[in-house]
Amino acid sequence: MTVSVLVPVFKVEDKIERCARSLFTQTYPNLEYIFVNDCTPDRSFDILHEVTEEDPNRKDKITFINNEQNRGIAYCRNIAIAKAQGDFVCQVDSDDWLEPDAIEQLVREQQMTDADVVWGDAMMHSTDGESVLTEPHYADKHTWLLCYSRLTPGFTMVNWRRIIRRSLFTEHNIKAIEGNNYAEDKVIMTQVAYYAKSYSYINRIVYHYNQLSEDTMTSLLRRKGFALEVFQQEMRNILAIEDFWRDKESIFYEEFQKAKIGFLMLRLSDALRYSSLRGYNRVKRHIDSVNRHYYEVVGLDNWKSRFVYSNYYIAKTYLTFHR
Repeated sequence: MTVSVLVPVFKVEDKIERCARSLFTQTYPNLEYIFVNDCTPDRSFDILHEVTEEDPNRKDKITFINNEQNRGIAYCRNIAIAKAQGDFVCQVDSDDWLEPDAIEQLVREQQMTDADVVWGDAMMHSTDGESVLTEPHYADKHTWLLCYSRLTPGFTMVNWRRIIRRSLFTEHNIKAIEGNNYAEDKVIMTQVAYYAKSYSYINRIVYHYNQLSEDTMTSLLRRKGFALEVFQQEMRNILAIEDFWRDKESIFYEEFQKAKIGFLMLRLSDALRYSSLRGYNRVKRHIDSVNRHYYEVVGLDNWKSRFVYSNYYIAKTYLTFHR
């Protein structure tokens, strides 16, 4: 069984060597590597080539793709999957790295269970220290889909730390939305979970998630609390997921609608808290488009609450004095 390791590359010259070495030293032998150069302006791809040249025998396993212009991570993921030939694909971000036996352990579990998707845990490295990222233990596929339809927060709906059967992408035309380069994997994993016949989990760390950099979308959101550009991409993903669930089983669509309102109310609160008037107005328009009676839906049915949430400046004052 061959696994295709897919890596978009952009502005990671101080991180790509560690990533590449963790991939090239995997204990599982049947691998192909696809690196997509998204017009990186630094030496990332030069360093990658230098590491590759250290072992001429691995060249036959590596494909380099050079984008003619910067297209973003969603496009890179799509083109890498289209080029892949492996039975399974493994997504790796170029500032992250794998445990030496990560793919071997995931493949071993897949061969024992014949699962379409297999995942393990990840270790997140940030300025606050290290923490283990895991996913809920689902009783069955129905529970898995309920969790995803509810947009479970955290690092659940991610495509890294997994191997995924490649035919799921090709047979069901699963793609990231080009231009959406934040949380783009939520759209992908919603469809993967729905079409996968089976899944499995191993209780061990296989992936290292690097959040030490300050130039990622996630870091931007962590610093600013609310970022309009992040919210706009989140909404495009939300609307795509909504379109997907619309003609599926009603329970998933209904749970998604509840989750969507919850997501919007959380972002409205974030916009208020971090003084983003444009963001507040943008989020509120989305809420109004979802449900004109959203105040009652979320329990803001008295005139005081409605007035507070309808007026940005009063709401800011309200939150300031009621923390």
